Amino acid sequence: MSVNAGIVDFSRSIYVMGEDGLLPSRLSSIHGRYRTPYLAIITSSLIAMLFVIPGSVELIADSYAIASTIVYLMTMIALIMFRNKEPYLMRYFKTRSITIRRVEVPIVSIIGIIVYAFSIILIALFKSIYVLVVLSWLLIGILLYLLSKSSRHT
Repeated sequence: MSVNAGIVDFSRSIYVMGEDGLLPSRLSSIHGRYRTPYLAIITSSLIAMLFVIPGSVELIADSYAIASTIVYLMTMIALIMFRNKEPYLMRYFKTRSITIRRVEVPIVSIIGIIVYAFSIILIALFKSIYVLVVLSWLLIGILLYLLSKSSRHT
């Protein structure tokens, strides 16, 4: 179910990234009659079709799962960074933490980093082809971001 939700969400992510300037702004175009982000939907559908061409949904499902694991790992790291960048920000919920060299580290982040790093290592050992697919997408994303960023500054 999580993979299905992520795939459905893909067009929305493309739309928002186009709106924010992380992808070409044309991808955030809204259809005049139907009021839907039609170019983002078409783009995400074409990309999903590329993943299914080999004849199985396993590639798209596993690639999404690996990418999600990487995102969760990055979230754990961001939690540590945000906690220390904004130490006096009002927080209505705060997990227990430990202090290491004047850096406050939430225990949840420590556990998450260990679990997700271990998961990524296992995935790399047993599903290395999918890791290459995800890293390729990451590289494509970085290139698109850099191209979009350079076109905004010219």
